[in-house]
Amino acid sequence: MKKIYVLFVATLVTVFSFAQGSEDFTNLAIGTSYSDGSFVGNNGVTWTYTQSRDATTSNTVPAVLPALMLRRVASNSAVVSSPVAGGIQDFSVKLYKQFTGTGNRQVELFVNGTSYGTSTPFDDYLEHIFTVNGINVSGPVTIELKNITAKQIAVDDITWTPMGGGGTVDTIATITSADVSVFENVGTVDVNIALNQTPVVDKTIDLALTSGNAAVIGNYTTQTVTFVGGGATTQTVTLNITPGMLGASSETFDFKIVNPGTDLVTGTDTTFQLVVNQLPVGPAGCSELYFSEYVEGSASNKALEIYNPSMLPIDLSNYEIRKYTNGGTGTTNTEVLSGMLSPGDVYIIANTSADPVILALADATSSIINFNGDDAIELYNTSSSTSLDFIGDTLADPGSSWPVGTGSTANNTLIRMATIDAGTVLWAGLGDTQWDVLASNDFSNLGMHATSACALPPLTAVAHASSPTACLGDSITFTHTTFGGTSPYAAGWAINGNNIIGDTTVFAPTVSGVYQIILGVQDATTAQDADTLLVEFFDAPTASVNIPNMSICEGDSSFFTGTSTGAAPFVYDYTLFSTDATVAFDTASGDGYLTSLIPSMYDVTILVTDTNGCSNEIVETITVLGVTDATFPLLADVCIGDTLHLTHTDATGTWSGTGVADQSAGVGYFTSLTAGTYGVTYTSGGTCPDTFTDTTEVLSAMDASFPLIADICNGDSVVLTHSNPTGVWSGMGVTDYAGGT
Repeated sequence: MKKIYVLFVATLVTVFSFAQGSEDFTNLAIGTSYSDGSFVGNNGVTWTYTQSRDATTSNTVPAVLPALMLRRVASNSAVVSSPVAGGIQDFSVKLYKQFTGTGNRQVELFVNGTSYGTSTPFDDYLEHIFTVNGINVSGPVTIELKNITAKQIAVDDITWTPMGGGGTVDTIATITSADVSVFENVGTVDVNIALNQTPVVDKTIDLALTSGNAAVIGNYTTQTVTFVGGGATTQTVTLNITPGMLGASSETFDFKIVNPGTDLVTGTDTTFQLVVNQLPVGPAGCSELYFSEYVEGSASNKALEIYNPSMLPIDLSNYEIRKYTNGGTGTTNTEVLSGMLSPGDVYIIANTSADPVILALADATSSIINFNGDDAIELYNTSSSTSLDFIGDTLADPGSSWPVGTGSTANNTLIRMATIDAGTVLWAGLGDTQWDVLASNDFSNLGMHATSACALPPLTAVAHASSPTACLGDSITFTHTTFGGTSPYAAGWAINGNNIIGDTTVFAPTVSGVYQIILGVQDATTAQDADTLLVEFFDAPTASVNIPNMSICEGDSSFFTGTSTGAAPFVYDYTLFSTDATVAFDTASGDGYLTSLIPSMYDVTILVTDTNGCSNEIVETITVLGVTDATFPLLADVCIGDTLHLTHTDATGTWSGTGVADQSAGVGYFTSLTAGTYGVTYTSGGTCPDTFTDTTEVLSAMDASFPLIADICNGDSVVLTHSNPTGVWSGMGVTDYAGGT
């Protein structure tokens, strides 16, 4: 949209008292270094300069000093006046090149911050006069010159003509209305045309349609606008928009003020553009969800009700609610819905802290339901990427609320009118006309929606089972979905010869087989409908395994073989609640084994699941026995012919080996007449016997013979020696000196 500048200059033939303005920089006191500063010039006008210095006349520059040198554009070099009374009609300034650097010099003129042209670029040492005529801006005004090049330029002898300072000025007519885009149902659009001052005599100007189909604008023809002498300075042309006349989804219409009357000229803004859009196409009636109730009460009493006007249940997981805080264009919160919504039924989502009456009716709660009257709410279908309904809009912040009927979106309950069959994404002029307004905190209609626009489907009852099959000992829960007809509904069940009243029932028979479940529903008009389900209950399998050895010795294995009966195939699972044993098994056959090195009793839980998913389990106890200890102390070596006596604490075992004689009760002996190494073994008795073997060495006897001793006289001695130094000499009168002597 274009920005409107209303620039007025006098229409009347009036002589202004303001004299021509000028600045010759006589009062400029500045050095040769660039700086920022200001000075009071001619007629008390203050001039403020940025990055400027005193000009120079070197290189034959014809300037008459003092003059002001503007450094360069990168330094934002400029000089600007304080507000000057009387406005400005025409402007002139002298320009000079400074220093020897090559490159164009150029300035730009701004009045009240608006650019009114640039000087002709130059790169020579001649005097150049930059003139702008017909500026025609009423005062007070500020005049600014900016250096827009990278090279130094000097300015001197600024002059300007105040409004009317040179004679008479014609009145300026301007369009002050901004361009707009509207929907075809908007009705009317106003175009304002304004003058700068009250005319003394009547003045006229035409507003012409320069492009676009006039039939859409009420067969528009050029309108002549008359400003009555001494009357208002603003006149309005009302454009009448005719709905249903657009040839496309959007059409553009251009208007222009033309044919100004005597002493009337047009200003800078002479055009107006209008875009007319077709109304957005919403979903087909009675086919898609829409908002049916809006609760914006006190505190947290807030809720939204969504209605299904179609003939089919709708999966809510394809829908979401979007919130636009303060009517902004960006989504600030999103809530994805869930569940199924039956035909003719409503879904309520509420604030988590709402009144208990609201919460009792709510299907869900969410933090998104914390809107205020100025927050726009959208219902969106994510599967089709379609906006279905809006409460409010995202064009602008409405303040505290949007008006609706006799109230607003703040502190009211809104009920969608019964004649509405679909949502709309166009709020202004359409959506805001579709609601009945109730007082704040009125929840009396929440939980139901009456519509005359969409036919209700016939009463339809649908039974649901938590599972089509189950095992004996388990149960199946039955519920129903009922829609159509006239609520409320009353439901009952016929199961296995029993009649049960209620929306939900649970069935757990004691005999396997197929059972028929009949649902009956009656609505408020006594219309009835029924639905039938078949469910089956299965016997559990008989869990069994064959275990030949219920008792084993430590280190041995007890083997299992699966022998279960029932609905094969089976899945076996063995559980052993001990870390002292190991169990391994095949899930399909049930074959496996248990082994342990630690004597104990081990419970093995065997779970058997059949092809129907039914299970049974048994517990088998395996006893692991410890072996009887057969160890005995290490045996000593013996000499040939000696006897080694053997004893053991286990009185049930047997001694064995070469040279070993068992005497029972853990007693035996060993003897041998032949030197060598002999093994002696004890085998313990009991259920889990053990064996232990040690060796004994049978040693040969050492030779003790020596040569015959000669006879000696009384008092004589004889020395005795032997080759075996380990032996001992003995006898009457014999002394042993060890070492065989």
